[in-house]
Amino acid sequence: MTPHLSGAGAFACQLAEAEDEVRVLLRSYRHLGPGQDDNFSLFASDTVVNLWERLTAAISGMAIGIVSVFMIVGGIVIMNIMLAVVTERTQEIGIRKSLGARDILNQYLVESSVLAGSGGFAGVCIAWLVAVAVRSFTSVPMALPWSSVVIGVGLAAVVGLFFGIYPAQRAAKLDPIEALRVESRVLRDGSAVIKQQWMPGRRQPTRWPQQKQKEGEAQGSPSDPHVGGGRNLRSAAP
Repeated sequence: MTPHLSGAGAFACQLAEAEDEVRVLLRSYRHLGPGQDDNFSLFASDTVVNLWERLTAAISGMAIGIVSVFMIVGGIVIMNIMLAVVTERTQEIGIRKSLGARDILNQYLVESSVLAGSGGFAGVCIAWLVAVAVRSFTSVPMALPWSSVVIGVGLAAVVGLFFGIYPAQRAAKLDPIEALRVESRVLRDGSAVIKQQWMPGRRQPTRWPQQKQKEGEAQGSPSDPHVGGGRNLRSAAP
């Protein structure tokens, strides 16, 4: 007696019997002997499913590699952004540390994590819109589970947290006295770049001797015998 099968087991047995019958008919039609190999192939539903599984596994492996590269590049970009933020806030960090602030490290770690998490959330929103568009205009079923949303945003935040450690440590290790001297050093060098924006009603930055000398050379100072000499001769002529 053969055991009674139901459901998927019975369907698998019927499919195997049908394949055997088709193989026997094709071999007899092609006049193949008992010892000869099949010169044809049979494609059943399980064959198509196995092919689809291998294809999706290959695509998933490639996607993991590409996403890993993108995450590293995005982390480097976030680190550069946070380094620029620390440079722009040097005087603010000096003021806060001089007043006794102790949460500089945590502040910049939270900022980098929020920045990366916001980018991850924006990417999830774009993926959801693409899934809705494909599902609406084609027959391909697509869905975006909540687990993927949580994993995407959480992984982005972790990447931002990791790549924000160096800028946060750099901000936390700043000497408050040196940080407060940044603006005075910039002005003392006479460079055109002034770190602090001068608001109306405040004292304007002083023109240092280097800037006055450059302006005199550009306009032709009368004290220079080689620059503006023609004008002196014209003024001395009767």
